[in-house]
Order: sequence, then structure tokens, then C-alpha cells
Amino acid sequence: MVAIGGGAAAAFTGLGAVLMVGGGLLVVFLAANRRYLAIGLVLAMFVTRPVAEIGPTSVRPEIVVGAAALISILGDIVQRRKIPRFQLNLFLVVYLWIAYLAVVSILHSVDVGKSISTLAWMAVCATAAFWISVNPDFIGLIVRSAVWVNFAVALTAILLYGLSNISGYSIGAQFDPAYGGYAVYVLSIEANILGGLVCIWSVICIADPLRQFSSRLRIAMLFLAPVAILATHTRGALLAFVLALAILGFTRGRIIASAAFVGVVCWIGLSLATRYDPGLAKFATGLDFSGGTEIVRYTSWKVAWSDISSSTENFVFGSGFNSFGQRHLDPTVPDMMRPSYLGNLPLQLLYDGGIITLLVVSMVVFAVWRRAGRAIGFGVATAILVAYTTISIGTSVLWLLETWMLVGLAAANGGRGDSRRKPGNNNPGRKAAT
Repeated sequence: MVAIGGGAAAAFTGLGAVLMVGGGLLVVFLAANRRYLAIGLVLAMFVTRPVAEIGPTSVRPEIVVGAAALISILGDIVQRRKIPRFQLNLFLVVYLWIAYLAVVSILHSVDVGKSISTLAWMAVCATAAFWISVNPDFIGLIVRSAVWVNFAVALTAILLYGLSNISGYSIGAQFDPAYGGYAVYVLSIEANILGGLVCIWSVICIADPLRQFSSRLRIAMLFLAPVAILATHTRGALLAFVLALAILGFTRGRIIASAAFVGVVCWIGLSLATRYDPGLAKFATGLDFSGGTEIVRYTSWKVAWSDISSSTENFVFGSGFNSFGQRHLDPTVPDMMRPSYLGNLPLQLLYDGGIITLLVVSMVVFAVWRRAGRAIGFGVATAILVAYTTISIGTSVLWLLETWMLVGLAAANGGRGDSRRKPGNNNPGRKAAT
């Protein structure tokens, strides 16, 4: 992808120009080759840390594949390819909502440029979701690729975690300043984001809504996922994983028994591992709003609610996209003047776009959940939704591709491909990928 080391910068001349030309060629190639674009979307979802600074623009892999998806869609429009009504109406609502957020940001954000640039990032990822939803033949390929990439990333996370905590030499890991030890991020922006990704795609693998995976792989992920999540020091992701398994267990009793066994194994392993990594102790102690990261999050939520409730205008229309950090600094590093982070997605939606945004997003979520539920089963759809919601309360990834990937898959007839195809072809995505 068009990416160099995380945080490294390239001027608009020299290396920057080379990256720009190379990126443009890659965009054109992906737009012309849908199979590679589908795989590129999966890889970009897991590779979010690398970034190329080309002039004033930060380019991540998500931007490259999103641009390719946009060109591909425009090509379809020029060729007068019919777009299904559900997808067209759904993403029309999404784009109108994004336009609304742009207006609110121009009127109320402290730093309009930052709000609009982040909003543009989200719009690109939403376009990638639109492409997924209107290309159902590649759903099987996308799901299969994502699950296997997730498997490789989870293994890598565990290996890097062991290396970092035993040797003290960190690769793909960051020191946990609040609890100690090392939290692994591999190629994600941060460890919490990786934990959420591993959780979601492990749940999809275990549920196997498209009947693509062997029982061995599903059992392996049942054990591998919680260990990899522990390596990221992400409690929300572990809780989400357990809740998703419990929901699946209402229709699949074996998963309940397996989850209980995994829970016992993880608890014993956690007790032993805390001797080497003090950061894991927070999993054993649970939530404590009197200290640690919990008090930081809780305080930010109170401050956010204070801003929201300070005026009717803020409550109804919002204060601008991703603008909380423009008004408040991170209290944990007062000397660095670093923007604060409002990780609670429901609260962020209310803060950024008011009750209007909260209602619009709720309607979109309900629409895609119902569509997915009819295709893959409401138990599976609910398990994925609950897992994502649980994760998003502690770490919001609204504008990242991992969010919009789920929207696109759910919108594409619930991830089962085009229902108008011949009877008996229950997995057209897999057929197209062979």
C-alpha cells in the first residue's frame, strides 16, 4: 500500500511525489480489478498504523482502497449498472448525514480543518462500504480473507507480546503507562483497535455464517482470540468476545460449554501471566472508576455531557465532528498539550451531531441489522452487533474501515451475496473467489 513507517513524513517533492504517483497507479489498478480490491480492503482494515504524509495530507491504506472503490463505483454509474434500491437509499442517507456533519462542523468546530479532514476520512471508508454492498459476489472472498488475516494477526500478536514482555525489546507493541507491561498493536493504530478487530473477526469465524471454515479453525480461534486480546490489554474486547459467545450459545449449545472452558483456562493463565506482565492485573480486578484508565474515561464522559447539556443547540444539532479534543486536553499528559479522546461512540455521536445524528445512526444500524439477520440469522447478527457496541463504548472507531466493513457486509443482503441469483447458490462470493 502507499505507506511508510508510522508517523514518518515525506515532503510533497521527492519521495512525496513518488508516493503520490505510485499511489495513483495502485488506485487505478485496484479499481480495475475487483478481486484485488476486495483483498485490499481486508488488508487495509488491519494495517492502519503506517501513514505517508504527502504535503498537508495524511495517506493511509484505507484512503487508497477507498479511492479505488469510489472510482469503481463511478465506472459502474457511467456504464449504467443498476444499483439495488436498498443499498442506494441506505448510502444516500449515510452521505446526507455526512454532509450534515460537515455543516455542523463548519458552524461549531473549534478547528474546522481537523473536523472536515477526519470526516472526509470517514466518507472514504463509507464509500468502501458502498462498494462492498453493491458487489455481493465478493462477500465470500472478503469474509474468508478477513478471517485468515485475523488468524495470522492474532498469532503474530501473541508472539510479539511474548517477545516484548520477556526481552523488553518491543516490536509492534507499546508500553502500557497506566498498568505496566506491553500492549501489542502489530500494524493497527493502537492496541485497543487491534483488540476490537480480533474480537469481531474471531466471532465471525466461530459463528461461520457462510459455512466457509472448518471446525478446527473455529475451535482454534475460540482459544486463540482471548489470548490475543489479552495481549492487547483491551478489557472491552474481551468482554465483547464473551458476550458474543453467550448470544451465539442460545442457538449453539456447544459454544456455551466451550466458552466456559476457555474462560477457566484464561483465568488460570491470567493468574500466572500477571507475574510477568503487571498490565494484565486489570483483567482480574475488573472495572474500577476510582483510578486507572476508567477514571480518565469516566471524567471525559462527564465533561462531554456537560458540554452537550449546556445548550439546547448542542443537544439537538451537535458541536462538530470529532471536536471534543479540540475543546479539551488529555489530563494524563498536561505538559504535551495533547487533545483529549472521547472513546464512547454513543456519546460521541450525540456530542458531534446531536440527537439528530443519534437517531439517524440508530435507524441505519437497525436497517442493516435486520437485513443481515434475515440472511445469516438474527443470533449471529445480534452477536456481532453487541460485540461491536461493547467495544465502541471504550474505543470509538467510527471513521475507520473496520466499522464500515461491517456496514457494507450487512448491507449486501446480509453478506450472502445477491439473493436474485439462481436457487441453490448460497455462497456466490466463494464461487467468484475460486
